Amino acid sequence: MPEDIFETIRASLSRPGKQVQNDGAMNGAHVSNQTFVDAAVLIILLRRPSGINILLTKRAANLSHHAGQIAFPGGRAAAKDSGMIATAVREAKEEIGLKSDEVRILGSCPCHWTSTGFRIFPFVSAVNDDFQPTLQIEEVESVFEVPLSYLTDFKNYQQDVFEWQGEVRDSWAIHYKSHHIWGVTAAILHELAHRLNNLQSKTVGLKTRTQKQREL
Repeated sequence: MPEDIFETIRASLSRPGKQVQNDGAMNGAHVSNQTFVDAAVLIILLRRPSGINILLTKRAANLSHHAGQIAFPGGRAAAKDSGMIATAVREAKEEIGLKSDEVRILGSCPCHWTSTGFRIFPFVSAVNDDFQPTLQIEEVESVFEVPLSYLTDFKNYQQDVFEWQGEVRDSWAIHYKSHHIWGVTAAILHELAHRLNNLQSKTVGLKTRTQKQREL
């Protein structure tokens, strides 16, 4: 796999993107009229023999926000944080034991506003191949990896329709094995797919999906 794959991803992330995204339950009026809490998440890229994977967490069932849902490591900003990248890295350390010297920030995706009152800053990072998660079980039930090639294939996305505060809304969703990824996590992944849609497996080492992956 070419050594410069992460630099190619960095270059793709530097392209201009949309400035406002939401989790499907939000709309423009809500964004302008609501006060939001700043939070940051870390999109973790791991190099594997079959290609690049993204690490995701399943949140603990007892949490007050997004309990049991699939998410990126991350959380709300603290006064001690020097910036939103520091928030994402600190939260990843707390949740899955990721040390700051194991992280290389490649870029970011646009902010996402959620119906639960958060403004989320997503940061894309390359993490050491030998990283072994240590879970904080009060917040994270489990972790799993998904091939980046699967998450950047738009055929794997669908739109879930649901009711929110008396209105019918829709949200991006993606299924991988037994996991149903939706809401702001799926919205961020969908935006990431747009940012990386110029990557070609033959030039940067992103393996195309196998027939087995297509059947998941």
